[in-house]
Amino acid sequence: VRRPFTTTECAYTSEAQPVAVKAVAQLEQYSKARWERVLHFLVGSEEDGSSLTAPPSEDIVKALLSANLLESCEEGLRITHQGFQFLLKDTYAQTWILLMRILRNTFPKTTERLVAID
Repeated sequence: VRRPFTTTECAYTSEAQPVAVKAVAQLEQYSKARWERVLHFLVGSEEDGSSLTAPPSEDIVKALLSANLLESCEEGLRITHQGFQFLLKDTYAQTWILLMRILRNTFPKTTERLVAID
């Protein structure tokens, strides 16, 4: 299993040119902030003046709903029991679950073969 780059390692492009560690660190920081935004949306937390209060993209919300991590109710959206279980998983498992759901929502006919992977 290949692990992601850390901020102290140097990544290489397909042409074997080193990528600035600073750029990798910025990308890592950006992706963590975006993921935190999804998790905060899932639990319904709202922090005034924070970028975490902005809802994630429509595709992410659809994925959360179709994965039964969120449900619609009279008050809006709320986390389900499966959503709480999702929060207990590690980030890689969470990402994989959400990615698979997005792929299924986007390409329903071609992802039927991926059912065994879940």
